Formats: sequence, C-alpha cells, structure tokens
Amino acid sequence: MAKGLKFIPKPSKSSKENVDKALSNFSRRVKLTEFFKSLKIGSDSNHSKFREKSQWTPSDKLIDDYTLQKLSELIVDVNKIDLKQYGKNMSKADYRALKLLKQRKDIVIKPADKGSSTIILNKSDYIFEAYRQLSDSNYYKKINAPIYPKVAGKINEILDKLVDKKFIDDKQYDYLSVKENPRSRLFYLLPKIHKDRDIWINGKIPPGRPIVSDCNSDSYLVSAYIDSFLQPLAVKHSSYIKDTFHFLEKLKNIKPSDQSFLVTLDVESLYTNINNTEGLCAVEHMFQIHPDPKRSDKHISNLLKLCLENNDFEFNNEWFLQTSGTAMGKKFAPNYANLFLAKWEHEALAKCPKKPSCYFRFLDDIFIIWPHSKDDFNIFFQILNSHHKSINLKASLNKNEIHFLDVTIFKGQKFAKEGILDTKVYFKPTNSRQLLHKKSYHPKHTFKGIIKSQILRYYWICTNVGDFNQACTGLFQSLRQRGYSGRFLRTIKTQTLLSFKSSHKSNKCLKPNCLTCPHLIETDHMISSKGKIIPLKHSLNCHSKGIIYCIKCRKCGIMYVGQTRLHLNTRLTEHRSTIKTGKSKPVAMHFNETCPGVENLSVIPVEQVPREDLDELMGLYSIKDILQLYIREQHWMAKLKTLTPQGLNKRRDLPPPIPFVIQYNDQSGKISKLVKNFYEDIRSKYFCGYFTKYNLVTAFKRNKNLKDYLVHAKL
Repeated sequence: MAKGLKFIPKPSKSSKENVDKALSNFSRRVKLTEFFKSLKIGSDSNHSKFREKSQWTPSDKLIDDYTLQKLSELIVDVNKIDLKQYGKNMSKADYRALKLLKQRKDIVIKPADKGSSTIILNKSDYIFEAYRQLSDSNYYKKINAPIYPKVAGKINEILDKLVDKKFIDDKQYDYLSVKENPRSRLFYLLPKIHKDRDIWINGKIPPGRPIVSDCNSDSYLVSAYIDSFLQPLAVKHSSYIKDTFHFLEKLKNIKPSDQSFLVTLDVESLYTNINNTEGLCAVEHMFQIHPDPKRSDKHISNLLKLCLENNDFEFNNEWFLQTSGTAMGKKFAPNYANLFLAKWEHEALAKCPKKPSCYFRFLDDIFIIWPHSKDDFNIFFQILNSHHKSINLKASLNKNEIHFLDVTIFKGQKFAKEGILDTKVYFKPTNSRQLLHKKSYHPKHTFKGIIKSQILRYYWICTNVGDFNQACTGLFQSLRQRGYSGRFLRTIKTQTLLSFKSSHKSNKCLKPNCLTCPHLIETDHMISSKGKIIPLKHSLNCHSKGIIYCIKCRKCGIMYVGQTRLHLNTRLTEHRSTIKTGKSKPVAMHFNETCPGVENLSVIPVEQVPREDLDELMGLYSIKDILQLYIREQHWMAKLKTLTPQGLNKRRDLPPPIPFVIQYNDQSGKISKLVKNFYEDIRSKYFCGYFTKYNLVTAFKRNKNLKDYLVHAKL
C-alpha cells in the first residue's frame, strides 16, 4: 500500500482487443473527416451538449481509395507488432498481497479526505462512523425502500415540458431522460485524518466526509444539465477565486498595513447545512439578476428541487434519505453551494459597520485582511456567524502568518521592502507527498511531467528563493523513497528553471504615444485551465506580428484568445475601436457591460507562429501559415479554456482534433508512431484540403490501478 492507490501493476499481457478498438475508432474518425470535408475554417463545429454520441460510420464507397488503402496498410503494419509484455513491476509477494487484500472482507480501504495517504480501517469501525452520521435526524432519515423509481417519472415530465418549450430537442431528451433500472446512489466516507485526534471516535476512528456517489443514478445526467446553468453564474460574485493561482494574482495588488490581521474563515459542513428552500431562493435570485433566454428558469428550479428533496441512497443494504442540504457527489453541488454563499455573504457583509480591506472566497474557505482592531473583528465575526442559523464559521487570525488553500501567507522580506505579502507552499501535517511511484506502469513522460508541474507550482507560490528550495528539497526526499534517482530529479529542476530564465518577456516599445504598451502585461508564464504554469518562450512586443495573443480583464480575470497576421498594436486598436463604438463583439460587450472601461483591458502576446522563409521575405502568408495560426489559436483556447462560458471566445475556428487513443502497453509507442506516419501521408496527399485543418492527437489510456482493485463505493 506504500506504493499509493495510483500505482498501476503491469498487466501480464496486452489486449489485442484494445488495440483493434483503438484502430477502429481512429479509422472511423478519419472517414468522418473525409465525408464531412465541406466543413470550413470559421464554421461552427461545436456539437450541442447532452446528446448521445453518434456511432454512424460512412460507407467505404464514400471514401477515397487512397485513404482506404493507407488505412488497410496501417492495420496490417500494426498487426505485425508483437504485443508481448516484458518484465514485471511488482514482485510475486506483492501480487500475492494484492490478491489477499482484494479478498479481505474485514477491512475497508479508502483514500484520505485530504493529502495523498491511503487509509485502512476495520470494517466495523467504518460502519460505526457511517451510522453515527446517518443517525443524525437533522440531515438523514431511514426509509424502508428506495424512492428514486417514483422520482424518475417526475424528472421525465419536466424534460417533456422543456422539449415542448424548445429549450431542448428530442435527442437531448433521449440522452437526459431517466432510463429503466438506473443505479442506486451509494453512501461512503473519506477519512478526515487531518482533523485533531481529540475529535476522533475512541481515539482511533477518524471522522469521515460523507459522499453520495451519484454515478449512473436517475439524476446523474440531469445534475450535469443543471450544473451547466449554475456554473457560469457561480463565478460572477466579487469574492470569487478560481484556484491558488487566481488567488495569488489578486494578492499581488494588495498592500496591507503593519497592523492588519491576516484571517481565514471556514464554513463548517457547508453542503449539508444549506436549507433547500433558501438554496433554491439563492439560485432563483441569480437567475433574475442574470437573465438568459436560452434558460428555462422555472424548469431548471423544478429539476433542482427534485434532486435536492429526493436524494435517497443505499448503505450496508439499508436505505436512507437526505432531508437537508445537498450531497458531495452531486455534479451541481459545488456551484450550488457557491451561489448560496454568494447571497449569504452579500447580505451578511452589508450588516457589518466595519469591513475587511479584502475578501476572497474559494467555495467554503474565506481569506480576508482585517485593517481594524481585534475587538472590531470579534464584532464582525459575530455578525457573520449569527446571520444564518445553519452557517457556522471557524476563524483563524494572526498578524504575521496564516494558511489558506495550499499557501502560507506571511509578512516577510517583500513586506518589509515593498509592503507586499510574502507567500510559500503550505503542506498539511498529514500530507505524505505520495506522488506517483517510479515503478508504476505509466508512460515515461508522465513521471517527468508530474515533477515538473510540482516544481512550477512551488516556483510560482514561493516569493523567496529559500522557501522554494526548501519545498523542492522536501519533495525530492519523499520522491527518493519512491524510486526516483537524485540525478533525474536535479536534471528536471535545472531544465524547468532554465525554461523560465530564457522565457518570454513582453518588451514595451517605450514610445511616449504608444496606445498598446499601457495595456501590455510583462509576464513569463500563463496559467492553464487545469492550474498548470506554462512558460512563454518568445520575446514579443506591440510591433510583433503573426502571433497568438490573450486579452485578459484586469478586474475579473476572464480571457479571450485571438490571432493576427498584423502587428499587435494594429489588432489592439481594432479591439479598442469596437469597445468605443459599442459593437456586438465578445471583447467589446465585456468591457462595455460586464467590466466597463477600456482601462480594464490587458493583453499578453503569447506565441509567435513561424512562417515559411519565402513568404516571410515577401511579407505574405501562405495558406499553410494561415492554417498554423488557426491551429495554434485553437490550441491556446483549449489550454486557457477561453470558450464561453468560461471565457470570451464564442466560436471555435477549427474542428476538434482527430484523436488516436490506445491503452498503454509496451508497444503503444510504436503503434502511435505508425499512426502519425499514416496521418502525415494522407495530409500530404490532400495538402491544402480537408485534412490540413485537423490536428492529430495521440493519447494513452491507463490500465487498472490499485484504487480500481481495492477501493469501492459500495460496502
């Protein structure tokens, strides 16, 4: 178990069935691409959400002979590859132990609620803690039989009305409607080993975080449909922070006084303490503030009410009903809770005579800077804590240092010199840093990518070099025990830091009348949609052309990705003109309506796309160059997640890439190489045709890990 639940035992043999399936799916996508060759750049290639994926494949009679011949050759070449697996990554004793653990009925294995530890509990202790929580009549009650079969009909009735009102079509109804024999919801716990031992039951049973697994239940798809309307609204409140990196960006502009307190507030058991009626009121309130003609407020509210009031589940072959709040496990739960707290904090803060100088919230975790006295804070805290009977807060207050998310915020060197708060990585005492074991059966690039992402995270969070090196040292010490060599770790650290030292800086032209440079952000990185740091490696300025650029709102952080063959200052002048004249363009509408003022607009030149030498000398762009601009623009749209509703991009200029996805095995690299060669052949054959605008993406599906073998929602 020390290997961690993400450890993948190497399969004894590769499955030819998986390889054939991967080739079949890829062949289908290639044929579809050729069949729909009339799709042009700039057309809308987005498919509507909430539909079953089509399984239709064009007949071979409709496909070019050259494509069919190359596909046949590809299949023949792949079939020649011996799929034999070489060696093992676990000893015979390990395999025997895994088999015995799978057979044990007296223990329960779970991942820890926070951190990366693996917890083994006596089954009797696990059941005791579950029944302790389920016996709380404020939140749960025991029922004799499941109620979800009766609810299914009510869900379908509302979906029928949505079809009648033309908010969804028949195909979406077929996808969302409840089918026969949906899976029952399952209750399970994640042990909170990070909690003080004083609150452990009998000193040996950690409290559990209750989760209700909703997968494949009657409300599973409907919950995702509801969430698609809540998510865009949940980010609109002023205290919203997306993640650690968003929080740090906001923190950079704050200069607290010497006497200010650093404070964190935590809402206790938020999900279960949201009164259903008041939660629905909060959602309906946001619907009224932000109307949307594509959204049926009444029917969405009715679906949400059904999901909240009929959340029945199974535990230990007994049935229970949640009578208050929502459950972790529901797709809409985080955004629903976010909307409820947005309304709560707006009303509670309005009652406070003295307010914090800054107030940020990530779900139920709140960070504030308190510029007043401690007595004033006690009054402020009392008002917040008494505003709603079911919302209870815990506060931590310190003048010099506080922990929030995975960051320690403190008054250090930068604060002494510049008045800016210092930050470093915070590790919970229970964080075992159990990153992926080096012997796990993953592609080689995975191990390098994991370590690089951690180093980049530390580099971004730590404002002092000493704190960064200390965090890296702790990481490397734990990784050495997990099979990584010191040389491998040092090499990755050196390469990662070099990527920053030789990275992008947006150089301002310093011309006194330049209208673009005031909007230009000098930065050496971007943050991806998954919170990863992406170094920028080009020295660009307002005169650069043939580039991908990112417009970012200084106020709310929303982004737009664009491309231009012109100079950046020319393109930005066009954007400013659309704002000034009030055009119905995404960027103009945002800076006129949502965050008014062109001063909120900032721009980051992200990448310069190379051009063919001849065309560059002549000052022209070839068709290939233009396509490359579109391809890179689409790449950055996906990387930064700038399509609506998360961003300002309202169209995708290129269709989705053609994927080749295969389960990882010893020969998957060779197979992927053959696929790439095949694709280059047909791309060359049809150059400037329909295949040119499609990217090929190869990816590996993982094999079963220890969690798949040992951890189950059902008791």
